[in-house]
Amino acid sequence: MHNSTNYSLLAKALHWCFIIMFAYGIYKQVDDINQLEDVSFFRTEIIFASVFLLFLAFRLFYMTKTQKTSLPIDTPKSQKFAAKINAYMTKWVDKGLLSPRVTIGGVATRSAIRNQNALHKGVELEWNTRLVPRLDIGGILSLGEFRWANDVQGEIRSDGDLDIINIDIYSNNLYVGNHPQSQIGFTGRYQINNTIDVGGQYLYNAKLYSDYDITDRDDKNQANRQPFQLDNYGVLDLRVGAKFKLGNIGAYAQVQGYNILDKIYWARGIESTGAVPSLKEGFPSWGRTLNFSLKLTF
Repeated sequence: MHNSTNYSLLAKALHWCFIIMFAYGIYKQVDDINQLEDVSFFRTEIIFASVFLLFLAFRLFYMTKTQKTSLPIDTPKSQKFAAKINAYMTKWVDKGLLSPRVTIGGVATRSAIRNQNALHKGVELEWNTRLVPRLDIGGILSLGEFRWANDVQGEIRSDGDLDIINIDIYSNNLYVGNHPQSQIGFTGRYQINNTIDVGGQYLYNAKLYSDYDITDRDDKNQANRQPFQLDNYGVLDLRVGAKFKLGNIGAYAQVQGYNILDKIYWARGIESTGAVPSLKEGFPSWGRTLNFSLKLTF
């Protein structure tokens, strides 16, 4: 059906201004919490956040007063649009960490850490909407910052001579490894008919760092050097399902495809320090995989 809605020049300007401001906000996000110690920088961030919130409020007011929804008039409000925003700050205390077995000088070695604290903070946004009765679209946006919050002592245990060596680890303010700290994703589901539905999800992960190497973090001069940052990556998953009857038993069969684009990336790793930081070892992603499931309802 042809959409004959005519939007005013102001409505179009608000639309494109939102995209530009949103992109600018992601590009200029704070990379280091210590940046906020700069009074001028902190003031600029507060002003931008305030202007952006006022802009969103005005845009919502203007569009709801001047534009009509394309959904049926009798569509419940709960089905038109729903959003949830969450700001968090969580402190983890006394975490214990054990490294995988690595080879140092031809000898298998492990490292163990106790009393490691961490500070996780960020903002998360989830939304979903039903554009037409059979189509659901949603998305997530997560902007976080996860850092270790203290220096600790660690133990290096060798399988060779069984010695235990205690070392100081300067880990305070380092990024927590192997957890994407920023994510943006989209989901969709379409009910083709009363039997078959299809769906999918695309998730883009950013700000993913390797774990720091305990054997290279005992130099105080390297205290503020961040671990190796892994490449950003996006993963697309798709699925198709059908519901039917097996006699008097309800059934739902589904085929799911994970990593449809067969993207190969480093999902986690351990840094290799040196003149040029790199990855010592890591765990690569699985390629494209398929899964079949059958659910029975008694």
